[in-house]
Amino acid sequence: MGGVHVSYLPQEALKHADAVVVGEAELIMDKVLDDLLHNRLNGIYKAESLHSMVGMPKPRQGLLKSNRYINKGFVQTSRGCHHGCTFCAEPTMYGLRFRYRPIEDIIAEIEHIEERVILLNDADFFGTPSRAMEVMKAFKGRGLKWQAAVNSRDANDERLLELAAGSGCFMLSIGFESISRQTLRNVHKCQNAPDSYRELVKKLHRYGIMVLGLFMFGFEGDEPTVFDETLKFNIDAKFDMCGYSLLTPYPGTINWFEMMQRKQIVSFDWDKYDQSHIVFKPAQLYRGYLDTYDGFYTANSMLRRFPWDGSRNRTNWTIYNAFFRKGGVVTRDPELLVARPTSEPEFAAMPPLIPQKAAWRELVMGMAETGG
Repeated sequence: MGGVHVSYLPQEALKHADAVVVGEAELIMDKVLDDLLHNRLNGIYKAESLHSMVGMPKPRQGLLKSNRYINKGFVQTSRGCHHGCTFCAEPTMYGLRFRYRPIEDIIAEIEHIEERVILLNDADFFGTPSRAMEVMKAFKGRGLKWQAAVNSRDANDERLLELAAGSGCFMLSIGFESISRQTLRNVHKCQNAPDSYRELVKKLHRYGIMVLGLFMFGFEGDEPTVFDETLKFNIDAKFDMCGYSLLTPYPGTINWFEMMQRKQIVSFDWDKYDQSHIVFKPAQLYRGYLDTYDGFYTANSMLRRFPWDGSRNRTNWTIYNAFFRKGGVVTRDPELLVARPTSEPEFAAMPPLIPQKAAWRELVMGMAETGG
């Protein structure tokens, strides 16, 4: 087994597998396969360093069940993220420094998969603007349509947006998370400025780029009014789509250690750790969460937000809104949405990379020593 979750809880994963890869697999996978061939699998495997992303093998995307996805071309140009958001696993899985694939390797992979619609799987494609501009220049003239996740600060950069529109960008996903500046400070998402959200959406629309706004509920200090206020703001600002999620304290993130320290987590049923179930107290989030999701995708809201003018693609807009309106990712039954209490996990979570911030490092190591 491998991936993010088992990298933070490898001993637990070993109860279900003969071998577990902690962290990135590329530099250790040959050893795993060789040991498998010689019948000597040895529990936990972890590479001694992170991959430089130079000369990475091409993923076998033909193995994907493409009928299950709106997007079928997945390409990663970088790993890592400069931001240390407390709810995110990226900093302690892949690091706070960016690592970049050579641009010629990216283009070769795109040509190999023969998909003209591409989803860039970077944590923050605009994280280093000069690098993003190099990639987008390489995209120009290739007939690509692409989307990516970016941060709200650099998404204001006219130079980036001009290149994005000119190279085929049709949608950007942005983790706005909250319309409360204090909440954003609390979760270390200091690059976000709620006062600028509305103008940012307008700016992206002027370039013909759709905005998928990502918002999260359940932060410490959120008031009951947060749902109605967020919904009204999202409709008035004419976000093309919004993805609403419930805070999920993924094992090994800073949020996890903070909430474990406060004895706030009540359920350790990993099936419910999907950002659409409530696993901590207080559990009175579900009604506002459902009402916000449903309210944004009413027929009236969609009519108000529809791209009647401008260069945004109306077909794409309709497909994405229909997908979200169907609500297949949202659990409707409150009895199922609020996870039932369980006993604590047998093993303590430990991130593959120890946080760089001193207070967080102390929190993680302190709880690891006590088995919390």
